[in-house]
Amino acid sequence: MANYTINYKCGHSAQKELYGKLEERYKKIEWLQENCLCPECSAKEKARENEAALARLKMAGLEVTEGSEKQIPWASSIKARYLDAVERIKATDVSEQVMARLQEYARNSEAEWWIDNRRDLADEESILEFARLEIRQANDPDY
Repeated sequence: MANYTINYKCGHSAQKELYGKLEERYKKIEWLQENCLCPECSAKEKARENEAALARLKMAGLEVTEGSEKQIPWASSIKARYLDAVERIKATDVSEQVMARLQEYARNSEAEWWIDNRRDLADEESILEFARLEIRQANDPDY
């Protein structure tokens, strides 16, 4: 374990404590410098994304309204990415039953649901698999 000065891609530097073998630490430093914003810039970027997601969902009448002060912005950003993926899915050949299920999810206003299911709603393929599985389970109780 040691502290290292990381020069992030945003141009800022910050101390970071790293663990593991020396070679792995150097790889991590290189990756952080090439791919990450400093903690301060990262927090500002996340706040901007959350604000944009909140505004977008409010305009669409699909706000996440049930949850804590921290859960709602997080869930809103998950939901906004989900809606982007659903728009891309609409351009594909997908059944009406699946689209109905996807629209049902979009109306969900519970932050906890969006956070709990964030991995299943991460991309188009995962979303379709999640919806199809729920449809199969609803149609076949023994599934």
